[in-house]
Amino acid sequence: MHESKTVGKALALLDAVADGPGTVRDLCRATRLARATVYRLLGTLVDFSYVRYDPVDRTYRLGFKLLELGHRAEAQSELVRVARPWLERLRDATDETAQLMIVDGYEGMYIDKAEPQRGFRFWTRVGMRRPLHAGASMRVLLAHLPEDRVAEILDRKPLPAFTRSTMTDPKKLRVDSQKIRLRGYCVSFEESHEGAAGVGAPIRDGTGKVVAGISVVGPLSRFTKARLPLLIAETCRAARGVSRDLGWRGVPLARPAAGRLPGG
Repeated sequence: MHESKTVGKALALLDAVADGPGTVRDLCRATRLARATVYRLLGTLVDFSYVRYDPVDRTYRLGFKLLELGHRAEAQSELVRVARPWLERLRDATDETAQLMIVDGYEGMYIDKAEPQRGFRFWTRVGMRRPLHAGASMRVLLAHLPEDRVAEILDRKPLPAFTRSTMTDPKKLRVDSQKIRLRGYCVSFEESHEGAAGVGAPIRDGTGKVVAGISVVGPLSRFTKARLPLLIAETCRAARGVSRDLGWRGVPLARPAAGRLPGG
């Protein structure tokens, strides 16, 4: 309860700063918070660049971190808008749940999904966060991060196993990430949830940078050897479609090779 009250006070103070540059006295008057509280909260907000201090007139104004977050929110909103038709096409072509994912901090996050009208509906939800080392939806994102980010994620603490098939060895994950980049997609079987399988492919922006992933997920019983080529092809097609609509004009993503299909 105390933490939530503190967060509420910080947000109220941020709103007051947004109304215009103000001194500590101005902000105390606007928020009705004690001077010591305002000083303490401002110190934290300045440290994290949400607020900046002007020593000339001794006022506080919004920091550039908020500008960065605004750009990120706008980009994510545009991504969802562009990807939505392709999510629906992927769902309709496979009759499985289609999902859109991004990296947020040390985790992956689902930002949109399209569920089949009938039958199995996957347990994920928009806004849900998941570790990046388990499942095709997440590992296709991990595979395209810079090595320094990968090291931060894989080496900072032991990776949890969600099933007997979860890959938790950082060395093996790095080797498999290289295979995912070469193939252009990731396939997983019961890595994050018993009885579930998935296929994921990367989405690129106009510069070629991987900014998101798209996946199709469903019951393991429906991801058969006979059906898997269709699921891979449709997922890669959707990833290419979103990427093209975001301005990417690069080499097409890999298609599944004949013969034995790789896991991922």
